Amino acid sequence: MGRDAFGLPAEQYAIKNKVNPTVSTAENIARYKQQLKDIGFTYDREREVNTTDPEFYKRTQRTFIKLYEHYYDKKEKKAKPISKLSIPD
Repeated sequence: MGRDAFGLPAEQYAIKNKVNPTVSTAENIARYKQQLKDIGFTYDREREVNTTDPEFYKRTQRTFIKLYEHYYDKKEKKAKPISKLSIPD
């Protein structure tokens, strides 16, 4: 089960209701989990993913930084640092 709650809708809701987005997101997640429980829906909570968890997005941000800093060399068929890229004059 995954939840992705950051983004413009969450921010707009927080602004409109004058609440911190972290607080409103946590409340919405808790409400959603309770609703699932109320209807008898079950899932493996050990495999739960919450993209608003700092431990989760810390890893994804690190991945995007690595992607941003590299390019794919078709000849060598591997990623290489952009800093090693030679640009012809």
